[in-house]
Amino acid sequence: MLGEPIAAEANLQAQPLTGGTEANEAVLYTVRYRDPAQRTLRVVVKSLSGRPAREAQVYAHLVQPYAAALAPRLLAVKRDGDQLFLVMEAVRPNRAWPWRDNAATVRLLHELGRFHARVEGRSVSMPGWDYDGELAESGQAAVHLLDQCRAAEELRPLVRHLTVLRRFAENAARLRRQLLVEAPFHGRPIHGDVHSGNALFRGSLPGRPVLFDWGRARHGSPLEDVSSVLQSLRQWEPEAMSAHDTLLRRYLSALGLDARLADGVRSAYWVAAACNLLSGALTVHLWHALEHGGNEQQKAQAIAMAHNCLRVVRRAHAWAF
Repeated sequence: MLGEPIAAEANLQAQPLTGGTEANEAVLYTVRYRDPAQRTLRVVVKSLSGRPAREAQVYAHLVQPYAAALAPRLLAVKRDGDQLFLVMEAVRPNRAWPWRDNAATVRLLHELGRFHARVEGRSVSMPGWDYDGELAESGQAAVHLLDQCRAAEELRPLVRHLTVLRRFAENAARLRRQLLVEAPFHGRPIHGDVHSGNALFRGSLPGRPVLFDWGRARHGSPLEDVSSVLQSLRQWEPEAMSAHDTLLRRYLSALGLDARLADGVRSAYWVAAACNLLSGALTVHLWHALEHGGNEQQKAQAIAMAHNCLRVVRRAHAWAF
């Protein structure tokens, strides 16, 4: 594995992984020893280059000091030219999709709140990343794609959001920076990509959530993490949608704040949620809605997702302007 010999009395299996990871490639390696006295070894190897390669430093400066129990263990870091390889434990989940039960979401929000509380006021050295610059570019790309939706009859209902999207996208980076100085949340290190596909619960420690893919960690508002969780779940789970405000209150309590959803909290939450969506998700959904690949079912789903994203942007716009 990565140039190291495998014992002759063992079998090595490699399974490529797909999903939310930003890695160039992620592979699950399973080493099965013929000797029953030796345990099976399972690790994930992520190949990273460019901006995602900052995950190794994020582990060193943020995860290991403040979030070790909330992330897969990093076993080794190796470099080969421009490629960085992270060797990580392969976490066995207790369930592939735990989110039908809101109790699972509450546990995740509780641990996320504890993590955010631990890092408040901490000076964490993380590699630089012009996230606001990327946010501005992604927002303009979404505006361009939404404008193209005029050409397709089934997409024209989305275009009614164009003026609102354009104004919010032009101000998104400024609004996000404003979140970082506003009480009671302020700015602090965050995971940066918390969603239902990036979290699970350990099978060996039931009830212990694990967050994957820390390569987008940055200095931000904790509401960026929380709104990402809740908005991703609202897309798939009706129970999470109906309990949205209750779940948000549970997070606020875990962070040690007043759980009442005052106007200032709601405003900051929706702005954070819209900024998350403009950072990539809305662009992806609009791209698929315009039939750039995929089938009719995928296109219909993309249209529905884009509609949901634009409703969030409209709500954030109403609070921000």
